[in-house]
Parts: sequence; structure tokens; C-alpha cells
Amino acid sequence: MAVGLTEFLIGHPIRSVVDVGCGEAPWFPVLRRMRPDVRYVGIDSSAYAVERYGKSRNIRHGTFDDLGKLRLPRSVDLVVCAMCFQYVDDRGVERGLKAIRRILGGVAYIEAFTTEDDMDGDPPVGTSGPPTNTANSFQARDFRSVARTATPTSTIWIISLRSSTSVALRRIL
Repeated sequence: MAVGLTEFLIGHPIRSVVDVGCGEAPWFPVLRRMRPDVRYVGIDSSAYAVERYGKSRNIRHGTFDDLGKLRLPRSVDLVVCAMCFQYVDDRGVERGLKAIRRILGGVAYIEAFTTEDDMDGDPPVGTSGPPTNTANSFQARDFRSVARTATPTSTIWIISLRSSTSVALRRIL
């Protein structure tokens, strides 16, 4: 879905992808089959993932918070952040989004669990419960700085899993 949506919005096949929180980068081989010439950079905090798959799947060690410190392509067609955003603290969100703003040339596709979501899995770092952000707080607070300085062709979508059977796709920019 992210590839199709991005290509529709930018008007050409994707040429570059940064995948934040990529884990073992299971999406990389699929993406490579779809777009053999795509430049893919995976970012993950797992030493295991980087050691085991780093060279073969171009995974670098880092976190959402570290994006501004990493050498990344200048104009990225697609930035993906799936299944990890809820683990980033508020300052890390600010720093990561600032870095995305600098590299985004197409679409940022970000999955973010909010208080409205029926989340299964680990709670956010430093908490014992579900995420504390609401969908409106993401739009109002966290993405405003990205929206103000994004390029005219940049688009940010946030996907929120409302339940096991429905998905809310919200255009932020």
C-alpha cells in the first residue's frame, strides 16, 4: 500500500526508501523485486538485526531519535516508520520528525498507535499502559513543524489501527 500510494502521489516509481524501525527488513526483498533499482536504507536499534542482515539488506544501527545524526539520502521518495513510533518519547518524536522534514521528497508513511487504538503488544517505553497520544495530538503538535517546511510535493500519512478489522488512514499534510 505504501509503495502504490507514494507512486500515485509523486507521479513516478519510487527511487528511494528510508525504513525506520525496519527490524530484519523483511520488506526489503519484496521491495527489491518490485523496484530492482530502488535505494533502500533500513534503520533499526537491534544489534542482532544489524549484525545478521545489515550488509545484505542495508540496515544501519539507529533509532527514530537518531535520524538527524545519520547519513541519509537528501530527497527520499518514501519514509516508512511502522510499528515503532509508539516507543519513542516526545523529545525523540520531535528530533526524528525534524530529520524526516529535511530528507522528505515524497511521502512519509507512519503507523502510530494512539489512545483510540486497540493495541496488542508491548506498552510504550517508560510506561505500563497504552500510548498516551491521541490522533488529534499527532496532527496538532507533532506534525505541524513538518507540514510548515515540507516541499510542495511532500505528503505525510498516518495510519492508525482502530480495531482488528478497520484502519483509519489520515492525511496530515
